[in-house]
Amino acid sequence: MPSFNKLFNGRASTNSKTQVKTDAATATPSPHENPLVQSLPPSRCTSQIFEEEKQKNNDQLANNNHILIEDNISEKWSEHRVDFASRCTLSNKQEDKKTTYYNEIDASIFNVRAGPNYKKNKKKLPSLDSLYDIITVRTFKSKNRTKNIVDVLPLPIDDLCNDRDNAGVDIRTINSNNSVNNDNFPQVLVVHFWLPNEPPNMFSKKEDGTGTEVIFYLRPSKQFMQQIITSSSSGAISLFIKWYNTCITDNKMRSRFKCMGIVDNLKNMNSMKWLEPYNGKPTLITDSGSARKGTKDGVTYLEMSVNVHSWAFLAKKSFVSLLPRFKDMKINIGFTVEALDDEEMPECILGCVSMNYIDESMLLTIPTDLQCSA
Repeated sequence: MPSFNKLFNGRASTNSKTQVKTDAATATPSPHENPLVQSLPPSRCTSQIFEEEKQKNNDQLANNNHILIEDNISEKWSEHRVDFASRCTLSNKQEDKKTTYYNEIDASIFNVRAGPNYKKNKKKLPSLDSLYDIITVRTFKSKNRTKNIVDVLPLPIDDLCNDRDNAGVDIRTINSNNSVNNDNFPQVLVVHFWLPNEPPNMFSKKEDGTGTEVIFYLRPSKQFMQQIITSSSSGAISLFIKWYNTCITDNKMRSRFKCMGIVDNLKNMNSMKWLEPYNGKPTLITDSGSARKGTKDGVTYLEMSVNVHSWAFLAKKSFVSLLPRFKDMKINIGFTVEALDDEEMPECILGCVSMNYIDESMLLTIPTDLQCSA
């Protein structure tokens, strides 16, 4: 009876006279002939066992990382900050008529630049799926701007680490996954708007004051992760990676971040017809924008802030005049990075969300002692 080693390795006898015979007798059988392989269930071949073990290890690593992150949050963040973060988080479901809430939307409702030769043709097409998905929205009132929000309120870790399918990659294990270079994109994108609620003064420009703050938290989408893993990045993803890597030091590049707003129910608001020519038009965030990035609670982030307080007089006046009507509006909001050359096109929405019936009178006011970094 052949030995175990001979069965797998086909080792021949050292006797030269029996070399050919031994080779023939102990040659490695094919997987179909090998009795050990045949004894395994069809779904449990070696490669599948390896993949199952790899997935099991990744799941265990994800769970361990999540526990460590949660422990870090409970140690670092005060109960007061955690409680306020929870209470200022909007629901993503409409609980009753005209309750303030948000919901996910399809990026295709936004028309974005499409090549070739956009400067001449001015062609726009509906966006492909967004590069990031909205996961959490927080909003509150403030007496002065709350700066560096990632250092003030904990990230929504439970939402970041949920079971959404991001091409099989858990957000918690991106750093440890050799197939993904996390240096080129943030695990969470934070877009923070400072919105004034005081009419501007033509002769005295203010860059701060009372107002409303809205913070959007987004995570990489399935489409984004698939292209990153397979190294088949589109022009839009390559542009975002370039923007991410340079927006801190290059103001010109940072100023290519732009926002779009579409009032979904504008036709039902007779007194707002003047807004129709501007509905869906993009706005470049130039001097009013600022960016910072780093790691918080074990997650890499990019925080993009937009200060509407610092907008020019007419733009700010128009915006403030809309505030009382926000409670009646369903506003679709999208972000992207402006494409200039053919290789950067077509543009793709970076992230998008619908904000519904924002009633400022119902929002909490952040305590001043929470506005400093934790």
